[in-house]
Amino acid sequence: MAEEKTINRSFLAMLASNQTGALRSAGYSLSDLISAGYSASALISAGYSASALRSAGYSLSDLISAGYSASALRSAGYSASALRSAGYSASALRSAGYSLSDLISAGYSASALRSAGYSLSALRSAGYSASDLISAGYSLSALRSAGYSASDLISAGYSLSDLISAGYSASALRSAGYSLSDLDALEAEIPLVEKPYTQLWNDIQAKKRAFDQGTFGPFERAPEKNICGSPMCTAGHLVHMGGEAGYALKAKYGWAKAGALIHFKAHPDWPCQNFGTIPDAWALAYIEEMAEREASEVPA
Repeated sequence: MAEEKTINRSFLAMLASNQTGALRSAGYSLSDLISAGYSASALISAGYSASALRSAGYSLSDLISAGYSASALRSAGYSASALRSAGYSASALRSAGYSLSDLISAGYSASALRSAGYSLSALRSAGYSASDLISAGYSLSALRSAGYSASDLISAGYSLSDLISAGYSASALRSAGYSLSDLDALEAEIPLVEKPYTQLWNDIQAKKRAFDQGTFGPFERAPEKNICGSPMCTAGHLVHMGGEAGYALKAKYGWAKAGALIHFKAHPDWPCQNFGTIPDAWALAYIEEMAEREASEVPA
């Protein structure tokens, strides 16, 4: 009786001083500690795993509140779907060791998986369509680089001019079902600007053209006056160098697409600049680089 009283007293003394770890070391079971009113957080401190607490009846929300990591919850057998429902991001679950297929099965979108750091190639390999990835924010050019065919993008609703702007070759477009007359009709709309980047770079250096990647320019039609005081981005300058035909192309397809079409008419196999809001320094470096390539180009 005296020994039992001593054990009870020791138990109560340890309870009073929050010695959860000591209680566990003394042989008290998890159910003893739960019955004694210890929180999940205290039991974590005592070294109990999420798996043990889950088996003891704690809910997922209890374990999350107690501070268990996504990795610990994965080890406890929780699915990616359960953790997604509990508010975990795709990025957090990827870091916890869940696979791409786990996250797809859990219902994460292509956009969420892109934010989690998965590459376009990985998402393509996982079976996402061109439409899915475009909705996730990928450009046509990126999809082309990842191996999507012109046919894939046609199925996603893109036009011939879209595909040319993305850099698809005439042979790829013909393989996708476009006829020579389709290609010839669009080709006839696009002005041919000889060595556009040499002209542009030289004019910028001579202060004949003002450059600002943040604006397409003030003109809705080809200006007749000197344009040295009118800043324009690369696409704006390409459209301007295309003259009336360039502005007609812009009116039909918009600035960026018209600029890309003019670029690919001059250089079908060269990478086209991103016509978005990139820094001026990047755009100018591209123009200078392309001008150097034009200078070393062997005439046809």
